[in-house]
Amino acid sequence: MEMFLKTFFTIFVAMNVIGILPVFFVLTEGLSNKEKNKNIIEGLSTAFFITFIFIFLGNWLFKTLGIETGDFMIACGIVLLVLSIMMLTENYYPKEVKKQKIAIVPLGTPLLAGPGLLTTTIMMSSLYGYPLTVISLLIASIISGLILFMGAKIYKIIGEEGIKGMSKIASLFLAGIGVMIVRKGIDFFK
Repeated sequence: MEMFLKTFFTIFVAMNVIGILPVFFVLTEGLSNKEKNKNIIEGLSTAFFITFIFIFLGNWLFKTLGIETGDFMIACGIVLLVLSIMMLTENYYPKEVKKQKIAIVPLGTPLLAGPGLLTTTIMMSSLYGYPLTVISLLIASIISGLILFMGAKIYKIIGEEGIKGMSKIASLFLAGIGVMIVRKGIDFFK
């Protein structure tokens, strides 16, 4: 159970649905509830399937390129740390977006299934195995979907500043996960 919680929490934080809520509000402004729901389903499906495929093919690709697990762990940790810093300073989110089709790009990828989630799931599959990683990804996707579906209610309850605050907290957790993965990558070579 402890391994599942570690895997799930890490993947959920890397998916960063709380952090993308403000962007989601901007992207879907003016859309009907039906259109918003369709975008959520398509975006989450895209994020899940891209990440699912990457979990299984990512390690093969890295072996083909001669990348060691420790190398990848260090690189992943640095990427997560940089992403979290960008999110904390609000440099990660697009300033202007076209409100056409947003489900696959940018919602599905890179917002939900961005570099942070892809690198995290590969690391989790290396540390805890494929079944636990896939189950954690599925549950994190479902919970992320619920959060996005309830976005308007969440926004009314905690307001824009509350959403921003939660986004910053999620970014800090992501930074901590990045540092932890770097540390484990360094330990790999000992």
